[in-house]
Amino acid sequence: MQLSRSMLQGAGGLPLFSDQRDFLASVFTQAEPPVNGTLRQLMSSAVWRSGAPSAASGAEPLVPPELVADASCIGTAGSAGTGGASAQADVRGRLFVTTRRAGTDPHRLRGLFLPQRPSFDRTLEVFSANVDPTTGVCTLGAVVLSSPETLDSRVVFDAGMRYFYYTVQGASNPSPALIVQELDWESSRDGQVRAMQRQTVTTITDPKAIAAVLQAAGDQRAAVLPTWRLHGGRQVAVGARFWRIVGTQAQRVDVPLDSPDVQALLPAKAGSRCLDLAGSYAAMPGFRVEHFETAEHCFRIARGWPAVGAAEDPTRPARDEVLVAVQERPVSAVTQRATESPPAPLAALAPFARVPTDEALAQIGPRWFVGTQGPFAGWLLMKLRDRTEGDRFIGLPWSTCALWRLGRELQPLNAPAGTPQAGASTACAVRP
Repeated sequence: MQLSRSMLQGAGGLPLFSDQRDFLASVFTQAEPPVNGTLRQLMSSAVWRSGAPSAASGAEPLVPPELVADASCIGTAGSAGTGGASAQADVRGRLFVTTRRAGTDPHRLRGLFLPQRPSFDRTLEVFSANVDPTTGVCTLGAVVLSSPETLDSRVVFDAGMRYFYYTVQGASNPSPALIVQELDWESSRDGQVRAMQRQTVTTITDPKAIAAVLQAAGDQRAAVLPTWRLHGGRQVAVGARFWRIVGTQAQRVDVPLDSPDVQALLPAKAGSRCLDLAGSYAAMPGFRVEHFETAEHCFRIARGWPAVGAAEDPTRPARDEVLVAVQERPVSAVTQRATESPPAPLAALAPFARVPTDEALAQIGPRWFVGTQGPFAGWLLMKLRDRTEGDRFIGLPWSTCALWRLGRELQPLNAPAGTPQAGASTACAVRP
């Protein structure tokens, strides 16, 4: 089917082939979005077995947070929990706090805090925390994990304090389980670091996996796991096991800025069919929308934050949200029907990333790139200016073939018994 499509596209606007070309293009426009979305959801909603990290796999270790075994934090009205962390109370416990590469950075550090409890109290609570890098003052935020005494939970988390793995067991829970959750951090304009939202990635019932987390958590019932950044996600070591999570947002990728494997996205030109298609979408108050194009695709990229009132401005995040929609470039003029009911995006990256608001002022030339070959073929890359390390790329696989290739990386250690695995793809052999 892909070969037929390529041949018809190559036939140009010949009357003999134009109807067939447009028909086949419409089939792809309708068929590929659910495939792309299903692949993305499948890979990002599971924990995958993986091999030991190595330079060949692109693994880069993350610096673990610093542990303050007997820390003192100030409670706030929003941090009250079952442990008695009330407003302005001085609460003692264990504090895990991020380390900073640039010692002069004045921004607050994010942390996780576990209040001290009597040995007989098996309740588990984890609070978000802000730490002033100058004074070392710790202020508690909201509860990010609360498990009652009857479940006797343990928790381990990755070095970036983004992914939680916690157990639920006990006499009241006949089916022990391991729940994996993702925590999204955000800095607001008032200087506070907040845990914005928490979502469950998956639930695991494998007894060996649960036992591995229990052992890793140890007597203190909480611990940080050795963590590596991998292409498209993160990997942790839980004892002798290695687990991998595929992320839903862009992260740093080690691609040279002048790599021949990537090319800059070009703004859509006046009269472009991508611009015609863009006119079918509703306005997005609070966002600046740009349109880019390649020979085959249209990229609609919005950067900003939903418009809010003046009263909410202090808590508005200090980062912009970046939303991306990728669509097949129309092969013929955009019809009135298409503008009234636009086709679903081939890939919807919402959000693609959250980036500092002040970074938008950096004059760094072309900002958006696509991978055309090599390990990042089919990836969308954004160039950012780092406060300490200069320009760098963050990225995410956007194309269906890039997702398929990432899935092929996961297959060897995650193949279900007796189920045939995906083989070679003729289409993805020639598509990024």
